Amino acid sequence: MCNASAMSRKEWSAAAGALAVLFALHVWWLRGLAEDAFISFRYGRHLAAGRGLVWNLGEPPVEGYTNFLWVLLSAAFDAIGVDVPTAARAVGVLAAFATLALVARAARVGLGWSRGASLVPVGLLAVSGCFAAWADAGLETSLFALLVMLALFHAARFAADARSADAIALAAAVLLAALTRPEGVLVAVLAAPFAALGGKRRGVLVSALGVAGLLFAGYFAWRWSYFGYPLPNT
Repeated sequence: MCNASAMSRKEWSAAAGALAVLFALHVWWLRGLAEDAFISFRYGRHLAAGRGLVWNLGEPPVEGYTNFLWVLLSAAFDAIGVDVPTAARAVGVLAAFATLALVARAARVGLGWSRGASLVPVGLLAVSGCFAAWADAGLETSLFALLVMLALFHAARFAADARSADAIALAAAVLLAALTRPEGVLVAVLAAPFAALGGKRRGVLVSALGVAGLLFAGYFAWRWSYFGYPLPNT
């Protein structure tokens, strides 16, 4: 199945474009901003105003969110004067499209599938109601999915070829995933041993992940000192 396709590059591009249009229509049909997104927007607005990561101005900081990186993005959008909900939805949709593209690339490069076969998982993801709905929800869901896919992709590439670039990309992906959602730490725990299965240049992998681990440890120490508690209090 994976080697039998005779689909040309032009045919693949046309089919991929059709799937992109299908997914765009699916997102539009299920469009809707989630109420929880405004939690991140509120924290971001206060941070952009120089009031810190607080829910109520004048009260002690409480970590009422679980998506630190998304809050930073919200603060950045607020600081430059763009409409935060619109920008957040746009980032979510773009991240979802990037995930679709990465899935196709992973099928081609990582699994060695043919052009035609590589579009099968893309099509299944494009018609997924959950994937389409969360893309436009204004939350970090699509970004987190993209980072998880990036981590797995580069873990597989490193296991196969042991390239330094893949080790660095894996470390960056798991670090950003962990900053985006607490579950990102589990992504690192699963992806790192998978990447090491290749048995080559593990020192490069350990060094890259070690740097990511130190950066996350610094972030975690800051969180604890800032909020006075190791876990989010949503």
